Amino acid sequence: MNFAQSALKTIALGLFTLIASSVAQAHPGHSHPYPGYGSGREVLLGQTNLSPRGQDIDWLYVNDCRDGAWDRDLVAVRVEIQDVPADIDSVVLRFGNGQTQWLSVRERFAPWSSTRWVDLDGGRRCIREIRIAGDAEGYSHRQARVQVYGWRQR
Repeated sequence: MNFAQSALKTIALGLFTLIASSVAQAHPGHSHPYPGYGSGREVLLGQTNLSPRGQDIDWLYVNDCRDGAWDRDLVAVRVEIQDVPADIDSVVLRFGNGQTQWLSVRERFAPWSSTRWVDLDGGRRCIREIRIAGDAEGYSHRQARVQVYGWRQR
């Protein structure tokens, strides 16, 4: 292999690495390891669409939290915005035992962005309901899709 072929190979490898890293960052919500605990996995708890006209309040019904429920071991949550920018004011989590945890978000999110992982009060919990208050921004006719993920401790 001569010098020109070697240089072309190096440039091609560099371009491939650059493109692969930019594609991975284009949809950051699809790979967000939770840094607080070692092993576990991300699970989708639910999704809703926020209206572009005025503040929207939506409830996601996640689980009945009976014995054997699949998500009794949640330790953190994060909220991801897709497709359209959105203003999220607050997120309220209602747990299986009736307790609530308010997450004061008050932030404008770009499409395909998310909050950081937020630890749940009290360690491992079962989330029964999630209340999201906010609205879509920048488009008069499109709704913002909001997905809520939980980190399930193994």
